[in-house]
Amino acid sequence: YLGFQLLTLLLAWLVALLALGCFVVVTRRHSRVIEQVARIEAFCRLLEAHLARLELDWEAIPPPAPLNVPNGHPFAADLDLTGSRSLHQLLDTSTALGGSRRLAEWLLAPVPDLQAVLRRQNLVREMVNRPALRTSLELDGRLANPEPAGRWDTGELLAWLERRTHGTSFRPLLDWLVILALANIVLFSLNAFGVLPPLWGISMAVYLALQALRFRESSEVFDEAYDLARQLGRLRDVLSGIERIPPDPAARLPAICAPLQAPGQRPSVALRRIGWIVS
Repeated sequence: YLGFQLLTLLLAWLVALLALGCFVVVTRRHSRVIEQVARIEAFCRLLEAHLARLELDWEAIPPPAPLNVPNGHPFAADLDLTGSRSLHQLLDTSTALGGSRRLAEWLLAPVPDLQAVLRRQNLVREMVNRPALRTSLELDGRLANPEPAGRWDTGELLAWLERRTHGTSFRPLLDWLVILALANIVLFSLNAFGVLPPLWGISMAVYLALQALRFRESSEVFDEAYDLARQLGRLRDVLSGIERIPPDPAARLPAICAPLQAPGQRPSVALRRIGWIVS
């Protein structure tokens, strides 16, 4: 304001642009500080939970996830495998509800698959020798969880994707609306320059009528698209960490991560494409 009052117009605009640039820089740095503070706080909670497990401080260990244990299970109750103060609660460091339930399935298997158990034990031995990777993945998972007090139920997201995959496509409607929008712009511009009468009113009426035909269905698209991008965005750091695991022919863990590291299947590429689609 002072620049436009006291300086020439050119200098005033330079001052305004400089102030805007400084504001953008400070805002970005401030956002990074907030992210680092949130990461440090999550890391402190992570360490507190691990210390509680070491000391068997059950009150400080995160509560167990809700599970459906079959009635009459031969040994679940006798061995305290699930529920409060159970082996499952002690071992379960998962962020997603699906991961917690998978761990419970392994513990409750009446006849375990020996080869599968041995493969998992070998993977665990490799993860033990990678404390930085293990901690980083767990920390990214905690930050991705929208419910810090519980576990993220990704089943809702998968159900939405499955429902939308087999649902009605809005692409034909979108194509026609784009064509009509361009026609509106052209006709309005020609009318503004006195070349044509106000024919844009007709194309605009057709545009609004076509949009009204599917308004009830299409009005939810924006909220659903935004929610989808928000939920998948939480996985970006977790999946990026898996992408960065270096290849090692002698190790089993990189072989499991290989599908997510293939050039055409990297999660980061897919998430960027989803971002463009949402936009």
